[in-house]
Amino acid sequence: MQRILFPRDFKETADGKMRMSGDHVKVRDYFEHALAHPDLAPYLYFTPRSAYETSDVWDGLPPERIVRELDVAAYDLFFVTGKEWKLLPRDIEGSGIIQYVQSIRQCEPEHRLFRFFKRGAHRICSSDEVAAMTAPLVKGDIAVIPNGIPLDIFRSIGERRQPRSVVIWGRKSPEMAEGLRRALVKRGFAVDLLIAFLPRLEFAARLARSDIAITLPARTEGFFLPALEAMACGAVVVCADAIGNRGFCVEGETCLMPPRGNIAAHAAAVERIVEDSGFAERLRTRGLAMAQQFSLDRERAAFHRFVDERILASIPA
Repeated sequence: MQRILFPRDFKETADGKMRMSGDHVKVRDYFEHALAHPDLAPYLYFTPRSAYETSDVWDGLPPERIVRELDVAAYDLFFVTGKEWKLLPRDIEGSGIIQYVQSIRQCEPEHRLFRFFKRGAHRICSSDEVAAMTAPLVKGDIAVIPNGIPLDIFRSIGERRQPRSVVIWGRKSPEMAEGLRRALVKRGFAVDLLIAFLPRLEFAARLARSDIAITLPARTEGFFLPALEAMACGAVVVCADAIGNRGFCVEGETCLMPPRGNIAAHAAAVERIVEDSGFAERLRTRGLAMAQQFSLDRERAAFHRFVDERILASIPA
């Protein structure tokens, strides 16, 4: 049995809550994957400043799996996303480290985490695009495991959709999101604007109630969960290209992809969806089918293969 530690360090918001990101969601998922592996014993360490109790992402953690002291000698393996490298001694690297990479920006030399690519590790990348950016920078092997989502939470509720309803997920582009909201309200749409993170159940419910979901990514994304989650909820998705979302965002097939930052083009995409119901249903159906390929079960199976073939197979019996 290999003991694997998931160290976490993150800043609180001004009101003392956890600063949310998709990074936390995926670390929790991978902790659960490790918990389900018969040869892994996973543990979580949160630095004292990490207010993990304030987010539903960390609800239901087995208390016996949370450690209060960072005793690195007690573990065989470590799972990090980037910034946790600073919590570990410099001599811990190579076969004992799994680094989860889900950011293309992290591969840019000016990024604060770029320097950690010099350290040896097994790397899991969230998309082919992230792997292509990472490969020239690292020592050690790379595996691509596309992100999975909980399809029991993100699911279509069919008839309960509000006609001409649009949800905008705009946390990464709040000014554009507000401008787009105004433009759509003038056109007679009912708009639900989401800027702050919500508990996942509430977020899923808001997506499932809306006919159209506009998700506004950053310039580059390693994957971009909100667009896929919206597809799984049966909304017709409008989402600009962000590189890492190309595995499931396909223009004219699973969504519409107007130019990033262009309010008029996003509004026009919404109008096109409303005006052509047959086209809208094809996007909805194909998006929903695409989302089914990205289950957490599939992600878990891929992670277990990775552990068995890349890590446990190299440990002497």
